[in-house]
Amino acid sequence: MINKIALVVLLGSSSFAYADMSQQELAVGKWTIAPEWQQRFSPECRSMTIEFTRDQKIIRTTGELEYSSQAEFTKVGDKIRIDEKLIDSNSKLSCGHKHAESVISHLNQSAYFSVSQDRLYYYRSDKEKSLVVFSRTK
Repeated sequence: MINKIALVVLLGSSSFAYADMSQQELAVGKWTIAPEWQQRFSPECRSMTIEFTRDQKIIRTTGELEYSSQAEFTKVGDKIRIDEKLIDSNSKLSCGHKHAESVISHLNQSAYFSVSQDRLYYYRSDKEKSLVVFSRTK
């Protein structure tokens, strides 16, 4: 009986800990375009990824292009604003056959995100139409 009570307390406290985690902590990990959003992208772009690291770096892949940035996070309402500075790029072409400079130019403006369960809602700008939904990779 005591073991069952301990298990219930342990499980309950872990779910509270999850609820108390910040959006930034919940985002840590690798994400790919959510299956229900993939049809919005050309087939070669459906495997895009974004990875948030514990040391506030963001690593993105799109086609052969991989680039990383140092991020600064600010809570704005129910979202987190991301302001980034490019760290590194392999300078290859993106999935849309664009040059790295063209793709990376989005770092000049703030992006936003929020996390809910296994979905990352990423806004390329402060406009709702800029939304891309990612799912956590296993």
